[in-house]
Order: sequence, then structure tokens, then C-alpha cells
Amino acid sequence: MGRGKKLNRDQTIQILTLRFKNYSLGKISKSLNVFKIVFLNFCKNPLTSGTKKSTGRPQKLTKRRKALIIKKVFESTSSSVELINDLQLNCSISNVKRCLKKCNY
Repeated sequence: MGRGKKLNRDQTIQILTLRFKNYSLGKISKSLNVFKIVFLNFCKNPLTSGTKKSTGRPQKLTKRRKALIIKKVFESTSSSVELINDLQLNCSISNVKRCLKKCNY
């Protein structure tokens, strides 16, 4: 199912002002031509309305950590365990090996 249009800045300001003036749900949705559910979702949390949740699992190794691993390998030949200990990484050996494999090392 597709996503509708995101509320623009003018609509959000109008919703907040009408809500502050204690207008009813029906009046606000009719005056702005917005579905009631959109209005309710916006009122629950105005800062996060219209945004998607991040998909997938967050990566253990950030871009900076990956760059440090590659730099360390480029400077000297060392094993994955030594890399984890030297750089004080909080990840498994297989993550380090996968990082090196993707970077053709």
C-alpha cells in the first residue's frame, strides 16, 4: 500500500493552531482536506509524523571503523583477532573478515 503526500509546513502550522483553539477533529480534517487518521497520527507525535522507520538491522562496523581496519591492514599484515584487539572493536571476527573481503583484502 502506497504512502500519501506528506503534510507541508503550512498544513502543520494550521493543524497546531486549530488544535490549540480546541477545534474538533472533524472540523480540522474538513477545513484542511486531510483524513482524520493523518491528523491523529500528527497529533500523537508531530516531530516524527510522515517519517519512515529505519529498515534492517544497524551495522556493527561504521564507515569510520571500516576505514581504520583497512588502514591498519594496509600498514601491516595482521590477523583478524589482532585487528580487533588493536583497534578495540566490539564485533566478531567474521565481521572483520567480511569487511576485508568486501574491500578486496
